[in-house]
Amino acid sequence: KPDAGYGRPQASFLMEELPKTPEATLSEARDQAWAQWVNTDPLLSAYVDDEGSAHLFLISDVVQNKVVLLDFFEASLLPSRRSLSYMLEWHKRYSPAGLVTIGVHSPYFDFGKDKKFMIDMARELQIPYAIVLDNNFAIWKTFEGRYWPRRVLLTPKGEVCYEYSGEGDYQECEQTIQTLLRQLSPGLACPRVLKPLRAADEPDYVEKSTTSEIFFGAKYGTRVGNEQEINTIGEEVQFKDTSGGNYAPDLIFLDGKWTIQNDHIHCTITAKEDTKLTINFRGTDVYMVAGAKPKTYGDIPQTARLQFTVDKKVVPDDCLGRDGIINELRKSGALIRDHKLHHLVSKLPDTTHEITITFDNTVSDVVELYGLFFSHGV
Repeated sequence: KPDAGYGRPQASFLMEELPKTPEATLSEARDQAWAQWVNTDPLLSAYVDDEGSAHLFLISDVVQNKVVLLDFFEASLLPSRRSLSYMLEWHKRYSPAGLVTIGVHSPYFDFGKDKKFMIDMARELQIPYAIVLDNNFAIWKTFEGRYWPRRVLLTPKGEVCYEYSGEGDYQECEQTIQTLLRQLSPGLACPRVLKPLRAADEPDYVEKSTTSEIFFGAKYGTRVGNEQEINTIGEEVQFKDTSGGNYAPDLIFLDGKWTIQNDHIHCTITAKEDTKLTINFRGTDVYMVAGAKPKTYGDIPQTARLQFTVDKKVVPDDCLGRDGIINELRKSGALIRDHKLHHLVSKLPDTTHEITITFDNTVSDVVELYGLFFSHGV
């Protein structure tokens, strides 16, 4: 879908721009960018100048005269996860013909800035192509990003010829990839455009009502059903669930001690009381962004155990998400250690449900909770 008159400067090959020798220019740029790249040597470099303008340079001949697909994503957000299946398939189909796919990880959560996190995610999600950690959002700003996921296609001359924010428009994007590759290699035989990989990607799909994503932390002004509020950074709050079991829909009810931070809340697990949350939600799948953190800086984080019930019952095996387990007590639960998106529940009947998540008495110190997401697994 060409975007005529977009008005942004095209990407430039770095050694054409700076007054150093090509070898010295590229070597310096690669050295500076090295720590930001996963799965490959540095391919792009971006910076924001003193006036706030962002600039993007190509710093590798791997991307010279190639069609470049930039996928701006966040590994802990559901829309990026769902869009990823198309990126993986296009990479497999078209990289031999000249498509270079680059995952630009512009992190929503601070823990996403850690290179180890991204290395682990690349392995878990089986991403074979290049990933760059855009921690200062320089590449994001170059293309005026606002949403995850976002796809940008660059021509072999570095010009933006297609962009799309959000999920969908996959067939249009693949058709544009094919058009650009045929310009590189006239007569190139391309496969049929992918059929939608999910029912929700079908053109006539009617989106179902789902509880909105919930982000925890003072900066989000998170609404809870309790009388207490989440609004003071660093404050430990003793929450009391006084609902009497009558939970208003789409509102979190907390119980136990929770400490409020800017972009998350954390609970300190003790042997004296349960720490838990409950929500009445709409959807078939439940996801939680969380991780364990030691109380003492430098200690190795332990694994936190949690249990959950849906509609006050143990979740059966066939309704557990990828990270759900049945523990030794035959309770449904999960193990939380690394900070990431945890898939707890899947394939529930398409109705309203109540989930209660209880953090067990374990040796783990602190569980940080960033978000709770719901979806229809279609």
